Amino acid sequence: MIKFKKLTIALLALLSISATAWAQTWTSGGCNVKLEGTTLTVSKSASGNGRMADYNYYYDRGWNDNASSVKNLVIEEGVVYLGKNAFGKFTGITEVNIPSSVTGIGVGTFQQCWALKTVTIKAASCTLGNDAFFDNEEMTQIYVPRDKVTDYKNADGWSAYQGIILAAPAAPGEVVINDAKTEATFKMPQNDVTVTYALKRDMAVEMAVTVKDAEQNSRFRVQKQGNVFVPVGLNMQQVLALFNVHDD
Repeated sequence: MIKFKKLTIALLALLSISATAWAQTWTSGGCNVKLEGTTLTVSKSASGNGRMADYNYYYDRGWNDNASSVKNLVIEEGVVYLGKNAFGKFTGITEVNIPSSVTGIGVGTFQQCWALKTVTIKAASCTLGNDAFFDNEEMTQIYVPRDKVTDYKNADGWSAYQGIILAAPAAPGEVVINDAKTEATFKMPQNDVTVTYALKRDMAVEMAVTVKDAEQNSRFRVQKQGNVFVPVGLNMQQVLALFNVHDD
């Protein structure tokens, strides 16, 4: 009886390992599609053009039986077109990040993805097929490049979503230049901050902040002057070295 229990446990462990490592793959036009667990990944095939195939019906796509179980959809750089009905009824995904290489989205590509809330488009322009986001009532944000918001709002297909097309939020440390190119702003990573207060003779409080970048392990100080913080103890060349600003 003891041996039987050990054998059963070993068999269950083997089945668990096999299920974890098991993956399904399909070819879709010039792309590869891989399902591993609850993640579906689309990538450009080695000899393909990066264009997915179009599907007139959901059941034409190889991964149709797994549509409702997909929780994460990964579209890799190099894919240029997302096929008609390719991801319709993916009811478990809540967000989609579409890389800059994708310049076309087909008819009904993301329709009836009922949990989908956020879509991020990184391409400067991208065509959109009819009903690409049909019946997605939870979708409240479509992020596009900051300097292309107006273009997307006025583009064919996208204009139907004007109210939810937004500028992509800046990443920590990313410098954002306004349209007039008169002001640059950035979001400071918040980690390892030390605040030092000094009581002045006129009872005002002077505050200096030391910020340590966790990755670069470098420190610099800023001091509040009025309503702004200015670098302290750095010459101008050192200040410029902290940031990489592109005026383009």
